Amino acid sequence: MNSHEIEKIKQVDQIMFNLAESKDFKANLNKAVRLLRQTKLAKNPATEQDLINTYIKDIHKRIPLNVIVHFNMDVLEYYANSSDNLKKNLARECQTNFKKYALIVLRFDDQIATWQNEKSGADYRDAVQHLDQTRTNIHNACLSDIKIINRMAESDGLPAFADTKNRNLTRTDIGQAIVKLGCEETIANLQP
Repeated sequence: MNSHEIEKIKQVDQIMFNLAESKDFKANLNKAVRLLRQTKLAKNPATEQDLINTYIKDIHKRIPLNVIVHFNMDVLEYYANSSDNLKKNLARECQTNFKKYALIVLRFDDQIATWQNEKSGADYRDAVQHLDQTRTNIHNACLSDIKIINRMAESDGLPAFADTKNRNLTRTDIGQAIVKLGCEETIANLQP
């Protein structure tokens, strides 16, 4: 793949990951299908459903398998629907940050591999450094969101949003769980 195709697939990811909140589900899905037709990901599929199925298969390949952190989505939904605007905004910010992180990680390796072939040494290093810093910043925001929501849940007598206490979890463990969550939610919204 080249950078142009990666950018189209990233646009498709953006549309697909936000499809559930879309005001015009069908129009956005059609836009994603048009973009998919222009990439190597989809090789002359017969129907729109074939394109969607191809996309879903690609996402399934990218879901981390050994996820050891699980999120209690009922807790997040509770706060996302709260009458307390501060708690509601924190929950929605968490949802947004989780999506941003999943989106950047989803195509991270492809992006780097493409740049390796297309960019010179200094340009390649700068691009990778910027992408990695962006990923790190979003990951840090997600970690902060998890801590805040866990504290709110504890204070409100709810179960933990993410069981992260008394465990030797790494940043990668939590990152993989965030990516898995984002991918699975997206796939669920695309199932017929």
